[in-house]
Amino acid sequence: VERESYEAELQPLAARRGRQTLAHSPLGNGFLTGQFRGRDDAPSSVMFDGALEHAGRRGTRILEALDATAAELTQTPAAVALAWVLIKPGIASALLRVKDAEQLEEGMAAVTVQLARHHLAALDRASAR
Repeated sequence: VERESYEAELQPLAARRGRQTLAHSPLGNGFLTGQFRGRDDAPSSVMFDGALEHAGRRGTRILEALDATAAELTQTPAAVALAWVLIKPGIASALLRVKDAEQLEEGMAAVTVQLARHHLAALDRASAR
């Protein structure tokens, strides 16, 4: 959800130094799971409190692109979102916060998601500022 500063500053710096980075909170505090679509969707855990910060027009665009891609690939929005993060240049791995085994399985499914160029383009376009 918040990729601008990474792509503009941190990724080029890491690349110049021959390093990769670790994506922290790659699902936007749970927002990219699709469970929180508006400000009225109260998170069931304090772990996801920051998710609603991403609600709004841009967040809706991102979720719509995730939903379309997930439906096409018969995956969950969370698996697609995590696959999208992991395919980005310079990302070595990601730190996930999960509340149960089901969410962990969903996150681990991301490594099997095959995103095509048109999926990446749609997700990048939807999340652009």
